[in-house]
Amino acid sequence: MAEPHKFKITELEEFLNNNEIPSVKKQPKTFLEIARQPHYENVISNIYAFYFDPHEEYGLGHLFINSFIECIKEQMQQVENFLDDFQEFVIETEYGTEEKGRIDLFLYNDEQAILIENKIYHHLANNLDDYWNTATKEVKTKNIVGVLLTLGKQSGNLHQNFVNVLHLDFLKAVMSNIGNHLMEASEKYFTFLKDLYQNIENMSTKLLSSDDFKFYIENQDKILDTVKFNDQAKDHIKTQIVNAWDNQPNLEVKSATLNTKQFYKYREIQKEGVDKIYFSVYFDKLLAGQKEIWVNIFLTSEYMDFYNHSEILEIIRQYPSIEGYNKRNEKEGWVFLCGKTYNLNNDQITDLQNTVEGFIKNDKFAELFDELEIKLKTLNEQRQGVENSSIDELEN
Repeated sequence: MAEPHKFKITELEEFLNNNEIPSVKKQPKTFLEIARQPHYENVISNIYAFYFDPHEEYGLGHLFINSFIECIKEQMQQVENFLDDFQEFVIETEYGTEEKGRIDLFLYNDEQAILIENKIYHHLANNLDDYWNTATKEVKTKNIVGVLLTLGKQSGNLHQNFVNVLHLDFLKAVMSNIGNHLMEASEKYFTFLKDLYQNIENMSTKLLSSDDFKFYIENQDKILDTVKFNDQAKDHIKTQIVNAWDNQPNLEVKSATLNTKQFYKYREIQKEGVDKIYFSVYFDKLLAGQKEIWVNIFLTSEYMDFYNHSEILEIIRQYPSIEGYNKRNEKEGWVFLCGKTYNLNNDQITDLQNTVEGFIKNDKFAELFDELEIKLKTLNEQRQGVENSSIDELEN
């Protein structure tokens, strides 16, 4: 039985020094992704239907249909005048077929027609014979074509009356031909179009190029070692920060549940016997290589009401190295009252526990916390006394 693979720091260092790790290409997030509908075929079909209509208010005229016909001709290697005068037509989505199927997009007039089966991630399982028979009965002409619109090239045999056009090739043709239309185009709908293009590009583009994936396969052991080492380093960072706070008198770091945002981003620190004012330390940027941590004091419950009280603000002003925030979140029930961001050098990160303990001591966070806690408790008691007096007066 082979021994399990073990990595050595020297080997890992040599590998990293002698190889350029491919950078991760982050794709811009689109509005459709924000709405969690980037890959819904009916949503994309409805957007296409809007832009196919030359009479809509976007101001791009026949740009979409002309660009689409250009892509069709390229696949058909068809004569030049095929669909050249396809200018006035009806656009229907989810067009019913004889066998109770649905044509995603049906563009037609008395003499010409284009039927489109729109596929994003789903495989082709539709009855294209049914689609074709329905379309040819509606439009009795030879100037008709079926289009299978997909993200990637269709594998296997395709229906003889259909051609395969890629979403990205289609929208590239649109963007290539848009120059003459920009003066008349609506800025709003041009922005929507660019977002649609980005959405299709995101879905069509491989996360890794062939060369990058080949690099991964050839160096998989070393890369996995690097990932393990990175995970160990992150755990070390979190442990060092937790230890620094646990070493402070009367303070305890609250445990964080695995796979929660808190586990990977920050820790909360509680003072014994106090449950409405806390410390928190954010280390997520340090884990991401930005060499930064953020320490703050935040309020919850009824203490939130005093976040901008003049006496509270005056106490914070007595600690010039600490910045006041007054960032209130009613929904989640907290106020970031004050804190400080620390940019670290390599030596400070190497000795992280002592570094963090030094920040706490030098900027007098514990002293500020105690002053604030006492004042907040006093203000809250005073308010409760006033409220009780008002109730007594009403009862009398």
